[in-house]
Amino acid sequence: MRRTEFPKLATVKYADFRKHIRTGDLLMCSGTSWVSRIIQRVTDSVWSHVAVVVRVHSIDRIVVIESVETIGVRAVALSKYLTDYNGSGCGYPGGVVVARHRDAIQCTDDDRRRGGQWLADRLGYPYDAGEIVKILARIINSVTVLIPWTVDEQHELLPDREYICAEYAMGYLTAMKLKVEPDILGFISPANFASDRE
Repeated sequence: MRRTEFPKLATVKYADFRKHIRTGDLLMCSGTSWVSRIIQRVTDSVWSHVAVVVRVHSIDRIVVIESVETIGVRAVALSKYLTDYNGSGCGYPGGVVVARHRDAIQCTDDDRRRGGQWLADRLGYPYDAGEIVKILARIINSVTVLIPWTVDEQHELLPDREYICAEYAMGYLTAMKLKVEPDILGFISPANFASDRE
């Protein structure tokens, strides 16, 4: 089931919640930008972005690793994300929730290392604008039912060198042997992470 309103959860201060955040947690975002609004509208969901959170103990930082449309895959301190998003002097423009895959607790150290390496090896990769076009085409096709659409799921959902945010987060979970179910049209979006039972 899609969520079209931001969840009514108790708001907590980052300083109080920071100790509970673990590597592999997901940052689910409900943005207010025009790009976010389009994603929300097309996916019929309040969620417009998903990122992976990594705790770097050696430097006492929590880092958000994500793929964003203007930059590609990047890493930014979560504290900056919440207080000085993109150097704006303000926090992320919208609501954020930290979520955890139910099966993440069962991951081994090898799973976590493999997932972390997968994230790091793709830092700097470009954003996949072409995938957005493919997703929109699939949605339009499903609404208009003009032609049948087939999907090569592995190729479509996990591209080699370009990522939208949800593909990047899904690639990380896949490297950790965790799953999130894609949309019935064969694509992955932030909404799929929020609606997945796990």
